[in-house]
Amino acid sequence: MPEPVFPSLFEGGGDVRIKTRRGGRLLEKSVGEIFSALSRFNAVPGPSPLSRTDVRVKALGIFSAVILTAFARSFSSLLLALCFALFLYIFAGDAFRRVLPFVMTALVFFTFIAAPASTNIVTEGEIILPLFKTGGVDLGFLVIPDSTGVTAEGVKAVSRLFLRGFSTLLMVLLLSFTSSVSALISDAPVPSSMRLILTLMHINITKMLGFSAYSHLARISRSPAILGPGSHRGYIGLFLARLFRNSMKTSDEIHSAMISRGWNRTLPESRRITFGLREAAFLTAVVLFCAAMGFMRT
Repeated sequence: MPEPVFPSLFEGGGDVRIKTRRGGRLLEKSVGEIFSALSRFNAVPGPSPLSRTDVRVKALGIFSAVILTAFARSFSSLLLALCFALFLYIFAGDAFRRVLPFVMTALVFFTFIAAPASTNIVTEGEIILPLFKTGGVDLGFLVIPDSTGVTAEGVKAVSRLFLRGFSTLLMVLLLSFTSSVSALISDAPVPSSMRLILTLMHINITKMLGFSAYSHLARISRSPAILGPGSHRGYIGLFLARLFRNSMKTSDEIHSAMISRGWNRTLPESRRITFGLREAAFLTAVVLFCAAMGFMRT
């Protein structure tokens, strides 16, 4: 094997342990995935009937559907809510493909959290799927019965939790992935001063996320070896200081740009609500869903 051009770069110093590039990439992959996920929220939605629907109409309809789903009682109404959420994605273009990674991540966490609730350790009832026998264990804060298994009542409780949680999650993500952030801010029913503040925050956050992603990529691409946790802590401290300095600089640049372009300190009003065929069809679907939910409740 040929000797490296700069051997000193691959040698450890003092008590700092250096790992090769073959392993230890958990932190790098995690940070990269976080940046990738955040960038998806800022992406411009693709062309679709729902992406061209007025944001305020979508927000009103989805908010109404989420409220009814949150207070639904019967299993059939919760199943209807999930079907309604999936039905809306038919008119959302590629939004479902972009939403899928978030849904799968939530499903993994849901499985670990809700799986114990389906057993008689948490939910007592008739066992429909025996798992194992322990002979009975009493830990004080936790009592494990003689025979542990999945109960019918536990399956019902977990199913209700799944339908309620993922129905509302799909609806909220639908609004996020079929509307641009700028449209959500400019059409929000809030005072003009608040919309200006949110717009400046969005510009600053977008720039800072790009700076964070490029800094992380530059660090891992220029490091021939991975240092220990102490090196990461030092880097994070320097990075946060630089991030704060750049944030202040960006704020000054935005203010100077506004002044140089003749800002007369008057804030634009939000656009008038556009109500056309798409908005009417969307509200009709929401009204039918609400009516069906109300019928199942009685």
